[in-house]
Amino acid sequence: MQNDFIRVIIVDDHDLVRQTWRMLLHNHDSIKIIKECSSGTEAIHEATASDPHVILMDINMTPVNGFEATKKILRTAPHVKIIGVSVNNQPSYAAILCN
Repeated sequence: MQNDFIRVIIVDDHDLVRQTWRMLLHNHDSIKIIKECSSGTEAIHEATASDPHVILMDINMTPVNGFEATKKILRTAPHVKIIGVSVNNQPSYAAILCN
């Protein structure tokens, strides 16, 4: 039954990163990757169309970055949990999402 899964969307503009997330999450019986997106714009659309539980969101994308996509998604789908992913390790960078 589909409702037994944690429905996940992977968002990253690099195919290799999406493949890596897919490989890491593939063997978890409770997780189902329902969509992969290569842009923030695509993620905004899919968050509404696919009704995920969780989105793994790359922060550094263009033209719509992960911060902007997250804000737009949460306006229309506040129940979605979004995990920001970045290679930047500065705590102040993460604080941008809290504002």
